[in-house]
Amino acid sequence: MQRRIAKLLFGVILMGAAVYASARDLHVNTGFTPPVSTIYSRVLAEAGQTIGVNIHVQPVSAERSLQLVAEGIDDAECCRVKPIIEREFPSLIPVQPSFYTARFVAFTRSPEIRITQWDDLKPYSVGTVTGWKIHVNNIRRIQPAESHILDSADAMFKMLDNQRIDVALLGDLNGLYELRRQGIAGFHLHAPALAEVPLHLLLNEGNADLAEPLGNALQEMLDSGRVAKIVQQVMGSQD
Repeated sequence: MQRRIAKLLFGVILMGAAVYASARDLHVNTGFTPPVSTIYSRVLAEAGQTIGVNIHVQPVSAERSLQLVAEGIDDAECCRVKPIIEREFPSLIPVQPSFYTARFVAFTRSPEIRITQWDDLKPYSVGTVTGWKIHVNNIRRIQPAESHILDSADAMFKMLDNQRIDVALLGDLNGLYELRRQGIAGFHLHAPALAEVPLHLLLNEGNADLAEPLGNALQEMLDSGRVAKIVQQVMGSQD
């Protein structure tokens, strides 16, 4: 009897080892920086565990990232605007649902400034960061009194703190993270957001079979409040 139990246990161990050895890896590019890239990494790692896939999020320049995935060099990209990707990269497969909505917002030092729509930027000196195309495109369309397209959020918020610009444009979580990191107080985040855009994980064609199971895992995490909890934990842990 003991020998039979030992054989059964040995068989279970072998099966577990086989499953572990054959676990699939998925390499996901992102052009985002902390805290958003940290949120992506934690959400996707947890969703991947649910379906037996090891998901690794890696930083890649935003301009190069999509091309690497489209060429099949990397497995996936997180995260982008679905209609734009479907038009520009039709071979990439968006995963439904979106688990992250980008909120494009304005930050100011002066409480007297009111920004509720893009055209409100016109009288001011406005800054944003290269790669944030929705901000860059709207600045070019509106042509505010003065505009600065900067290489980093760090530089932009230093300008805001030193009153060299009136308005700083960025994603809400990225902006809050950077202000906290620099120890800048007395700022105002304007609501509502100038734009809110659901972003989607994109798979290359070779990983199309993961679209449905990953989507189901992400939906379950959204429904259970797990995604919201991860966002809260990441933002609460920032220095």
